[in-house]
Amino acid sequence: MSASYSEVCKDFGLNRISQAYPVSYVTYRNIDFSTITSFNANLVINDLGPLSLFAGYMLQFADGTGSNINSQSALIASNQPNLRNIIPLGELDVRHTIKASATFVFISGWDKKRHTNLYKGPKIGKVEILKNMSINITSNVYSGVPYTPTTRPVQIGATDRAQVKGAPFGARMPWQQFVDLNIAKNIKLKDGSSLQLFIAVQNVFNVKNIASVFPFTGLPNDDGFLNSAQGLLAQKNQISAQSYSGMYKMMLNSQSANFNNPRLSRLGIRLFL
Repeated sequence: MSASYSEVCKDFGLNRISQAYPVSYVTYRNIDFSTITSFNANLVINDLGPLSLFAGYMLQFADGTGSNINSQSALIASNQPNLRNIIPLGELDVRHTIKASATFVFISGWDKKRHTNLYKGPKIGKVEILKNMSINITSNVYSGVPYTPTTRPVQIGATDRAQVKGAPFGARMPWQQFVDLNIAKNIKLKDGSSLQLFIAVQNVFNVKNIASVFPFTGLPNDDGFLNSAQGLLAQKNQISAQSYSGMYKMMLNSQSANFNNPRLSRLGIRLFL
């Protein structure tokens, strides 16, 4: 188990200099600060023959006066004073992280001291079917990172801004889960080198993990604009409301960056000289 605390002072942040001569202006100053506090607990078991297990949990709080260098831009654009409130630091404020992995390593050879076979895996007759093979399964689960909800939807691509609903970064996205599988088989060659065949599969269960959401709805594929009063008015003013609605929905469905990677499989060969 371990715990840590870190503090960053005089970080860059956008700041408005009011009543400056000859005019007020916006610049960057060393005015932001942040703190990150975390607790870790890990358990490792290695004495289960070819199997080794790992389980870990991390609790982390990341707060500060600015989630990024331009996080105060919306307040400045709305002629608000230079507010400095303690808010969660976006992607750093992952409250809960749970990791678990199981690894099977089937070595081969003969233990001359104990006069026993080092291979402890399954056999078909005398054939050691998993000889010189490793299998790893890893699961990572993360709690949702914060985002800033808004009081109304805004059309994609518009310069219009919506008011913050509640507090900045006051809502959280759904949890994320990734399960990865790695299998490798080593083949020793006569010249002393070895050949490794491997398959690596990321996101085995092809889970649709959400990476970003629209601030009004909290959904990754619907910003709520078409069903809003502004959206209905925009459709009414088009030559074809149906075409406008259909094209806008296509644009919503193209927001692939709102989701993390789907299942990804790699097959490969490595040569070790």
